[in-house]
Amino acid sequence: MRVLYKPPVRLSLGARPVDFVESVHRLGGTDAAWLEGLVDAASTLDRGLGVVGVLQRLEGGVVETLHVAVKGQDAAWRFVERFAAANFPFAHLSEGPPTHSATFRAELTRAGPGGPTFEALCGDLGIRDASGHLAQCGGEHFVVLVAPARETIVPTTAERRRWSRATAHLGTGLRLRVRLGASVPVPEIVLDHRGRALHVSPDALDTELPERTALAHLERHSAAMRLARGPLRETEPDRAMSLWTALVDGRWSLADRIDSDGRPFVVAFRNDLGTPGPSELSARERDVVAWAAGGASLKEVAYALGVGVSTVGGQLASAMRKLHVTSRGELATLWAAMRAAVPSEHEMVRVSLDPGDDALAPLSEAERDVARRAARGEPTAEIARARGTAESTVTNQLAAIFRKLGVASRAELAALLAQGPCP
Repeated sequence: MRVLYKPPVRLSLGARPVDFVESVHRLGGTDAAWLEGLVDAASTLDRGLGVVGVLQRLEGGVVETLHVAVKGQDAAWRFVERFAAANFPFAHLSEGPPTHSATFRAELTRAGPGGPTFEALCGDLGIRDASGHLAQCGGEHFVVLVAPARETIVPTTAERRRWSRATAHLGTGLRLRVRLGASVPVPEIVLDHRGRALHVSPDALDTELPERTALAHLERHSAAMRLARGPLRETEPDRAMSLWTALVDGRWSLADRIDSDGRPFVVAFRNDLGTPGPSELSARERDVVAWAAGGASLKEVAYALGVGVSTVGGQLASAMRKLHVTSRGELATLWAAMRAAVPSEHEMVRVSLDPGDDALAPLSEAERDVARRAARGEPTAEIARARGTAESTVTNQLAAIFRKLGVASRAELAALLAQGPCP
């Protein structure tokens, strides 16, 4: 596989989280201008050394880098160049959920022993870690944001939540640009500046929801966008970002449009994930499973799809019943196998959760056993009984496992072990 590069464009500093969301959903202009805009607005990801954005396309076995944008210090771009030249095995990311955020040290750990160390690659740059944020569309188009740091990154719960929200929007924006292409987009639904529907295409509302309910959801999300872009973007930036979900009802993307006479509108485009998978599942269930199997929480899935948490929980439970799995670990393993299988084999794929040694290399023998049990869905008390130890011991072991493997929850642990060693 070859990787082609173009010179980077260097950008200014300073932005807010909602600025980033706005830039992701901005229509019009070239792909290069879109990438430059979202990198310039990526302060929610910046760790003091800047952000590098890379837009890529996979075609004929060649990963072509279409555009690169750099905000901040030159070291940030040199860091990305070093990792690209090392041909680090990040291929598993293209087979995972629509978006993914992690630290580079955590990904090196997942790759197992035998590869280059972080210090060997970047020690002379004064960089000790970096966060990486990937969104993909169909396994063919990718956008990656990289934010280097002078220290090892141990993200807080709040920071992981920001990462999740930012990358959910990143994936939505990339998918919309790929689908709209270079044509002048004709929106399915047009709302006025107050969120009232002015135009609805005949086939725009072919959903399970009644037309009035679907329009009410769009109007409510349009109002949430306006609130997020008001004073809250300055006074309560996290709350502002939480109001602006990545999709509406798992189907529509909302964006701004200014008419020729200067009137502002909000336009809605169909932009559902279109996740492939077994025919037993509904389109929404496949979308939910794609996120959940990658380790996303119910709240993260709800934000990415723009639906209620209870709706996500119900659809996930329904999907797991149809797939005959009883835990997140089994679901992640099965889904990874389905992604690797040809479509005609989706119905019959059955696998067990048995991660290879590389995935668990950083752990002690006791921690490996606890990790396997936790990924299979065994509760803490059950693990403690099986191992003849105290629940507090298992809790402490799980904390150490999460830290060593760079995950933050049992769901992420299950998704990690389901993928096994990186190719």
